[in-house]
Amino acid sequence: MFLSLKGMILGLTILSLAACGNQAGLGRSTMSAPQASSAEGINKVRLGAGDIADAASTAVGLSQGFVEANPLFSGAGNAAPVVGLVSKVLFKKLLVLTGSTPAQANIIVETGGWVGGCANFVTVAAKAKPAVAIVVGLTCGVIAHKQLVKKALAAQ
Repeated sequence: MFLSLKGMILGLTILSLAACGNQAGLGRSTMSAPQASSAEGINKVRLGAGDIADAASTAVGLSQGFVEANPLFSGAGNAAPVVGLVSKVLFKKLLVLTGSTPAQANIIVETGGWVGGCANFVTVAAKAKPAVAIVVGLTCGVIAHKQLVKKALAAQ
């Protein structure tokens, strides 16, 4: 992400995800099928469209002279998109190992990917101001989260 307000975006994303929480029956105690063990569950995490959108939009931005503002990946230079994708998979696996279902882990991290991907896109393509990019990113995140939950529930 290319915004100087990266901390604000991350904070708003975390708050948004916390507010969405374990909605619509995706919580541990309400799953209709038995949960896989953590060892089996870590193999059920996947990269989703939001994860890829974030990495792709970051790669485009880097190629156009933008600088990665996420301190976790800024040291990776032009490899930041790849480092980000690997980190997302590992973070999803960590979430499963600490008690989240694979569906929850995928939704939580991919929602953040949509926030970053949309914010990156409007920053790079539309030369948007940081405040506009934040609003667009968070709006994308809310819409994506609702769709990801709907899809996960339909798959149960």
